[in-house]
Amino acid sequence: MNVGRLAALAGTSAVLAAVVLPAPFAAAAGEPGDRLHVDNTVACSDTGPATAAQPLCTISAAAKIVLPGQTVVVSQTGTYQEAVLINRSGTPEKPITFTTGTTRDARTQGFGSTVTGVAADPAFTVKGASDVVIHGFAVNTGGTGPKVVVTDSARVTVDHLRMVLSTGSQPGIRVTGKGTQVTVSRNYIRGAGVASVQVDGGVYDTVVSTNHIADSGPDGILLSDSTTAQVTSNSVLGACGTGIRLTGTSSGSAIRNNVVTGGTSCTDPTLRPAIQVDPAAVPGSNLDYNLTNPATGHLPYSWNGHGYADPAGLTTATRQGTHDLLGDPRIQGADGPGQGSPAVDSGDGDPRGGLPTDYFGNAPADDPGVADTGTGSGIRDRGAFERQGVAKQLVEITGEQGPYPRPVTAQVTLTQNWPAALTYSFDFGDGSTPTVTGLPTADHTYTRAGTFRTAVTVTTPEGVGYPAVAQKPLTVTEPGAAKAAFTAKRCDEATFDCGALAYDFDTSASTTSWPFANGRLDYGDGTDTNLFGLPKSVRHTFPRPGDYTVTLTFTNRGGEKATTSQRVSVTTRPVGFDGYGAQRALDTRESGTKLAPGQKLTLNLTNSNSWPISWDATAVVLNVTAVNAEGPGFLTLGPNDRPRPDSSSLNYVPGTAVPNLVTVPIGNDFRLAVWNSYGAPVDLVIDIQGEYTPRATDLYAPLQPKRVMDSRSGIGVPAGKISSVCTAASTRPVTKLKVRGVNGVPNDATDVVLNVTVTEPDMDGNLMVNDTAAVNTSNLNFKAGQTTSNQVITRIADDGTIAFCNNAGALHIVADVFGYYGPNGQHLFVATDPTRLLDSRVSPGKLAPYSRATVRGLPAGASGAVLNVTATEPTADGFLAVYPGGTDRPDVSTVNFAAGQTVATHATVPVGGDGTISLYNHNGGTHAVVDSSGYFVHK
Repeated sequence: MNVGRLAALAGTSAVLAAVVLPAPFAAAAGEPGDRLHVDNTVACSDTGPATAAQPLCTISAAAKIVLPGQTVVVSQTGTYQEAVLINRSGTPEKPITFTTGTTRDARTQGFGSTVTGVAADPAFTVKGASDVVIHGFAVNTGGTGPKVVVTDSARVTVDHLRMVLSTGSQPGIRVTGKGTQVTVSRNYIRGAGVASVQVDGGVYDTVVSTNHIADSGPDGILLSDSTTAQVTSNSVLGACGTGIRLTGTSSGSAIRNNVVTGGTSCTDPTLRPAIQVDPAAVPGSNLDYNLTNPATGHLPYSWNGHGYADPAGLTTATRQGTHDLLGDPRIQGADGPGQGSPAVDSGDGDPRGGLPTDYFGNAPADDPGVADTGTGSGIRDRGAFERQGVAKQLVEITGEQGPYPRPVTAQVTLTQNWPAALTYSFDFGDGSTPTVTGLPTADHTYTRAGTFRTAVTVTTPEGVGYPAVAQKPLTVTEPGAAKAAFTAKRCDEATFDCGALAYDFDTSASTTSWPFANGRLDYGDGTDTNLFGLPKSVRHTFPRPGDYTVTLTFTNRGGEKATTSQRVSVTTRPVGFDGYGAQRALDTRESGTKLAPGQKLTLNLTNSNSWPISWDATAVVLNVTAVNAEGPGFLTLGPNDRPRPDSSSLNYVPGTAVPNLVTVPIGNDFRLAVWNSYGAPVDLVIDIQGEYTPRATDLYAPLQPKRVMDSRSGIGVPAGKISSVCTAASTRPVTKLKVRGVNGVPNDATDVVLNVTVTEPDMDGNLMVNDTAAVNTSNLNFKAGQTTSNQVITRIADDGTIAFCNNAGALHIVADVFGYYGPNGQHLFVATDPTRLLDSRVSPGKLAPYSRATVRGLPAGASGAVLNVTATEPTADGFLAVYPGGTDRPDVSTVNFAAGQTVATHATVPVGGDGTISLYNHNGGTHAVVDSSGYFVHK
């Protein structure tokens, strides 16, 4: 609904002319000759032409260039945090105007854009200027200074501003310096800590008229040493101090036709009069036709230093206030004086400085139930508000959105303060001829599509019109069948509700000529969301990656049903890598409790003491070691909230420690699970190597696999067995390999991806590969004489090297580089649930010696893959090499095994140009199983 209380347009124009405002504001003028546009809600520039299409961004920019006769039109929807200085002048015939183009409305009060002063600066300052109008702004400043200042200026009008103020030490509007003919009119000022309006010495012929001042502090309107001022037709309501005060030499001034009421909850112990004229202001000053209702214990008047308890006493002693009244004005909020108010039809018909219409633009109206006791026509009310025959209107439309032809009924509900035969003119906004009737209702049928707002003008027998509009417009649509449509995209925001598998669904492409009734979005994972409107944006987190059939169904109020389905491929978001170096997170040997056969161990990644995992990580990279196994078996790692993967992360046997690098996706519950097979009890050691997270800036860069270290032949390090024992007591030098700046690894790489093989160890032991020799973790565990391998992702030290430390004995080390992570990497990681790409036990059978198998099944566009490659049932000692499909086999090894041994190894491998990966078996026959836990895509 909307409540209207405007007078006829003729009355509004008269108001504007009276306060030297351009009339009417909405009238178009030249572009940009007569109008400069300011709008910071659209593309704007303070060096622009100031047209509606290319506006200025700030009011201050307009103030620097505005010329006489020009109007600065400021967008009604903007907020401008600036201190506007106006120091350019117009002429009496061509004033300079700053306006939002609004006209006053009874309930919303028609205020436009908000101007917020900077710090303690006023929102507007007029300095040394003349013939300037400021109109229609809401003013809000956070400082304690005045909100609007007019200084050393002439013929300035401050009209129709809205200020809701906090306690401060300065007035809302201050007129100061040397000035004349300043008009402060139709402003709403609430809660000023001092005076709402203050006029200082040196200013004369000031008009303060038709303002609505509420809950003011010590003074509502204060004139200090300001002569020949007119304080007329103001409503100063709820004042805890003096409503109107003339102090100092404010002589020759008039206080007429005002309403002043006291507050009901004032805490100031000072008993201040409602109206006060100090001795030096008495000469030539007068007051009359005022209505006062002071707070309990307060006097209505102080004149020439004496207090008076009622108008009769004042008149007897001073001959002032002959027509003043004492009593409750019965103000009804924005409706002004209510039934029985003594302010009605009792005012001065033509007070000096008065406006021809009231605060809302209403012309004086004659209440037939009240005797006309005022001067002139006798029907002007006291204060800023005129009681009207029609107090307020409510316009409602019966009918709803739908296709044309669309019948509606408009209904006006209004309050009449006195009975009269009214005429109603309904304009339905579609260009049709308005319906004029003596009834408050009218029927209409829309015959075209559009959005229409109904306007109604209620006219009294005297010809006074009261316009109002329906608050909500009605949308009429083209006839057509309902259509369901939606889009789905992965959520990539940095917010807690945007998990790795969160998707956003947008139904705005759906169309319906009737209003939406109800609907449902079925995600294909056993869950759905009820929709209560279209368009609708919905966020949903899927339980796991995969393909889901998502279905949107809705019905409209016309009884039509629409549905559509689409396949949504759910993947985690592509992300970068954050390497930690190795950090020990779990060692079951410390608790003395092994994983039992068939046991599931759940690991909570939110335990920051052991798991430094980011809240938005999509996968974690772990080095997992099985030790002290009491028999053969295997371990499987995966997200806790998903089924156990059909794969093994590592295979263990008794009598040895078996390590493997494992990349594990993180589920929605932020927990990992470790499943032990029904093999044997086993201890578990986990070292965190890093995580994949959206905030990581290091991306993967694949390299053609290349051997970068071989202690047997002296590649990368001097030839000979390595015996670097990394303990504080050891005097042996640490073996370091230069990796940054060589073999395709750039100088800004942060982590390197290697396949490391230990061969010919003369003792049982373990090997650590890291950027420092001080970390007590392990990457490879081995038995004397055993050849074993594992992939390693390790941080690179500041000097561009990595360190190799074995805990006992001597051994040979072979290292092959497969890629690196760094700021220049071009590939993002997409985590997936473990997916089987190859199982030679199913097809094509055991790999023959020196044969090659092709691994397929990676998504289109994958540039690399993170694999778990398992060799099982080998007939001889040998190795598997994994490398990009369609390329020559490099001299590298990925999985090293002994006859009869089952060995699993992590592999980060580039994908060939044909979308495949090659798997080469070097010796004997063996089965191979390849599982993917994610892939890389080019950013």
